[in-house]
Parts: sequence; structure tokens; C-alpha cells
Amino acid sequence: DALRIGLLSYSVSGASVNLDVERIVGYRFFCNKLWNAVRYGLFHSLGEAYVPPSSVIQPQDLEHYPVPAQWILSRLDKAIADVHKGLESYDFALAVTAVYNF
Repeated sequence: DALRIGLLSYSVSGASVNLDVERIVGYRFFCNKLWNAVRYGLFHSLGEAYVPPSSVIQPQDLEHYPVPAQWILSRLDKAIADVHKGLESYDFALAVTAVYNF
């Protein structure tokens, strides 16, 4: 996974890529942190019987959430928009960077 993310993060298309091993190692650490966070959230915090709600958060309901949660959701919304834009335009570096920065 780290190699795939590393290769997608290069924005040069059609040219030779000078593969930086340190960059791949950095993405390996990122993938490991992401996996550990998801595993912790699913198995330790939420429990194995957790079923996500079928409804989504509506914009008019955001005022009922604490300010930090509103800020996180706004950053998530920006990241989703950037990933969508990057994938539509085949700019995979933009999509990877949005996920990494979130």
C-alpha cells in the first residue's frame, strides 16, 4: 500500500520517476498509523458489534455538534472535495495529498 500511495503521489506523468525510498517509508508509516487508528476505533472504542448509522449528517444539524467536531467535519468535507476533484481529473497526486493532509 505504501508503494502504491508513493507512486500515486508523484504528479509527473509520462516522465521518468526518481523513486525516493524515504518518501515510500514515510507513506508506510502513514498507512500503519491509519490502520492502527481504524483498528482501535472499530475494536476498542466502538466494539465488534458496532453498526454505523444509515443516515448521514445533514448541514442543518451541524449546529448541534461541538465546535471541534464541526471543524473536523469541515476539514473532512474539504478533503472529500479535493479527492473527488483529483480523481475526476486523473490528478492522483492531489487525491493522495488531500487524504494525507487530512
